[in-house]
Amino acid sequence: MRRLFITAFLAVTSYIAFAQQIALPPGTVEGYLRNGMHYIIKPNSLPRHTVEFRLIMKAGSLQESDEQHGCAHFLEHMSFAGMKGFPGNAMVDYFERQGMKYGRDINAFTGFDRTIYWFTVPTFGNNSQAIDTTLMVVQGILSDITFNEERTKKERGVIMEELRGYDTRDPFYQLKIGNGRYAQHMPLGTESDIQHIDRHKLMDFYQQWYAPQLATLVIVGNLDTQEMESRIRQYLEKIPRRGAASIPACPLTYKPGIQMMEMTDSLDTSSRLELMVPHTIKPVSTIAQSIQKARQEMLTLAVSHRLSTTRIPCVVSDKWYLADKNHFVLSFNGKNADSLWSAISHAAAEMKYLATTGPTQEELQELILEETHRLRCDTTEALSSKWCDDFIDYVIVGDRRIHQQQEIEAIRQGVAQTTPDQIRVLAQAMLQDMERHLLIAYEKRGEETGKTDNEWWQAWTAGKAEDARPYTAKPKKTEEPLCPIPDILATQHTCYLSDIVQQKTYDELQVHEVRLCNGVRLLFRPTVDHDKRLQLITLGYGGTADLSDNDYYRLKDAVAYMDMGGIEGIPDQQLGEVMAQHNISMNIGLEDQWHQLMATADSKDAQLLMNLVYEKMHHPKKNYSDFEDSRQSEMESWGQETLLSRLMRLDPDRMMTNCTDSVVGNVLSRRPMRKADLEAMNLDEMATYFHRLYTNPRDLTIILTGNYDLQKVMPVAVGTFGRMQQPDSLLPVCDMPVQPLRTYQQKFEHDNPSQTIFNYIFAGNYYPSLKTTLTFKLMRDLLQQRLLEVLRERENIVYSPYSDLAYHGLPQRTYYFTLTIAVKNENTQQMKNALREIITDLQHTPVSIRELNKMKRSFVVTKRQQLNDIAPTEWKSILTSLLKNGESLDSFNHYDEILEEITPETIRKAFQDYIDINHYILMYKTK
Repeated sequence: MRRLFITAFLAVTSYIAFAQQIALPPGTVEGYLRNGMHYIIKPNSLPRHTVEFRLIMKAGSLQESDEQHGCAHFLEHMSFAGMKGFPGNAMVDYFERQGMKYGRDINAFTGFDRTIYWFTVPTFGNNSQAIDTTLMVVQGILSDITFNEERTKKERGVIMEELRGYDTRDPFYQLKIGNGRYAQHMPLGTESDIQHIDRHKLMDFYQQWYAPQLATLVIVGNLDTQEMESRIRQYLEKIPRRGAASIPACPLTYKPGIQMMEMTDSLDTSSRLELMVPHTIKPVSTIAQSIQKARQEMLTLAVSHRLSTTRIPCVVSDKWYLADKNHFVLSFNGKNADSLWSAISHAAAEMKYLATTGPTQEELQELILEETHRLRCDTTEALSSKWCDDFIDYVIVGDRRIHQQQEIEAIRQGVAQTTPDQIRVLAQAMLQDMERHLLIAYEKRGEETGKTDNEWWQAWTAGKAEDARPYTAKPKKTEEPLCPIPDILATQHTCYLSDIVQQKTYDELQVHEVRLCNGVRLLFRPTVDHDKRLQLITLGYGGTADLSDNDYYRLKDAVAYMDMGGIEGIPDQQLGEVMAQHNISMNIGLEDQWHQLMATADSKDAQLLMNLVYEKMHHPKKNYSDFEDSRQSEMESWGQETLLSRLMRLDPDRMMTNCTDSVVGNVLSRRPMRKADLEAMNLDEMATYFHRLYTNPRDLTIILTGNYDLQKVMPVAVGTFGRMQQPDSLLPVCDMPVQPLRTYQQKFEHDNPSQTIFNYIFAGNYYPSLKTTLTFKLMRDLLQQRLLEVLRERENIVYSPYSDLAYHGLPQRTYYFTLTIAVKNENTQQMKNALREIITDLQHTPVSIRELNKMKRSFVVTKRQQLNDIAPTEWKSILTSLLKNGESLDSFNHYDEILEEITPETIRKAFQDYIDINHYILMYKTK
């Protein structure tokens, strides 16, 4: 009797744990104002200098009436077009003066069930005022949009251009979106919808759905929660309740039976087919729901493992698609329709087995082990923007992420108690869902006849009539002793102070520089990310651009072939096992002007990593057999066009990019490769070239970022790379600037008959310096601003014009600005006239100090956002970029002062010097 009581007590305790709601992240404050507005606040110190705001409206295109199609998205635009207290562009202008950028830090999105506004507010300096103003903007969005008649008309033209360029990027979108309200209420609406929207329709939608009780404000950043709560109440509690009290449920629906879409790809050599089963899901907010979700994932794993053991080419997934639906997907790839037919039959047999008997006990234990291993508690620090994304899911659909270890353990306990019958029931339910709704996306080769939806269903039913093969669980891995580290990789090298000629710390950057006697330059930038990984990159000046045409074709693949081999004196298997056991990765790269080697390992393995890099640079193994096999294969296929080359040749975007690279000097002009070049290739010559290139310590910089102890890693780096010596002879390095074309024009095809996409390119040469490149970036942003002001705001003929900048300091010394403008064909001349006006004005009229300072501040904000203490990859990229572009670390350390030196007159003169409105490269896509 006592044992029965204990069993019953444990069962009740377990039920209470499983029914428990998943907690919000530690430190989160959640509450409601008297008007029903919901708020969530979370302190977070990454990055230190910003606070993220998200205003989440539970209203999107699904809430539109038949007369309001397109209103939700149109209203999003009008929120930035003026409100009481912020007329016209005053709101955007204020934020940009704080250093924020429209489109990045100030933006919005309208979907089916939501409209989200986001503001990434810098908090250094007078952060209190910026936060108060952001709350005033939120208040204005919820209660004070002005709906200016003239601005409404102008915004209509902008939205029309946005619609013209809209692409779901999914050829089977119409199949997946179903047949209900979602298909009928696309967020952008149609051209006819937009034409018929006026301010009265917008105001009606606004009054009904932009109600405080349908709004949630999420604030995450380096803040005080009590103070922020007080401010929220001060600015937002007085907004009156109005409009709809709640949002009606709107499920995603499909027609009964089979729905199929078929597409033909004349270039593809295989066929693809997806069987998609829409099935209803519930938000995951409790431990029990998390356990059920894990069991659904175990079913997906079970099907995937079974097909994998029978070598059926199928990817199995089960992911959220939209609203209340997941899509369980079986994605097949085959040479032809018959091979797909066979694969589908095999998959059906496996599904039927699981739905009839469930997994075997051995199979179930394998699934439990894999799923419990996947379940981990995410305790790492995250950027504030990532927390905001999690909170959006929680607000809109109720999903909660797991952040507490005890919750993970409760879910693991539930997963461990899974029975074969529970998996069987899930498989059975999936087959029943398939009987109700099945979506088939079929992409076939051009020459194939193909099959009908009924024929594909016959393949499935035929498979269900067969008996599935017995499943053999994967053999359990036995623990093997660690592979010994070869002596040459385990050696500890002594750090001699005499090897160091100079040390310097750049306080603003927190970068420590060490220069060695042999010419090697070491740059250390420790970070505090939780991976505790050391990232290393060697960067040397000199590459394939320095080779003659004859040498180029014989030696250009030297790095690839050296990468094929391992390291001399170390068996390949032993080297591979050591790298795998110590989680070390390494790859080598060779560019036109630079050569590099990138590697990463756990910080505790710093000496092993650096020895590995040193040996790979000095003693790479030559793999003669693989080299000869590869060379012979290339010779046998010589002159034959590959599928990739065909795709690239017929892809207008790729063709346009290649053409641009050629005319601006990104790609050097070479004579065509000949078969004799292949015949002349010699691995020993390649190895000699590689050795001379990579072992030269002169002009070699080694960058080390990641979470490591500088006092421990620096002596290891000095001891290891201080051993490098000058090679007997140096390779010649070309230091001549590249001359881009000034005038060129070429047309490319695209599918939109009513629109032309223009790419205006202004290219030339410059003298590398940080001040010059900062001037270029200010010019780029001014061009972007003027394109928006003139082409979008004044002329209303474009939606999203784009200004881009590229520059290459060493040795090319080239720059080019690209202005991308998509415009309706009949507005082409209007656009050209306006563009000439914009550039002429910038060349003759200095910009205002106010506008220039606004842009300068955005540069400072961007730098602080990107280069934070948990961004080792970003630090590696920026330091590499500085070296390649001839911008000194000392200049970058005084970034703010150099930026301040740039005046309106500096900018005006730069527009005269670097952009000539009469000489440009024009690449355009039209029908």
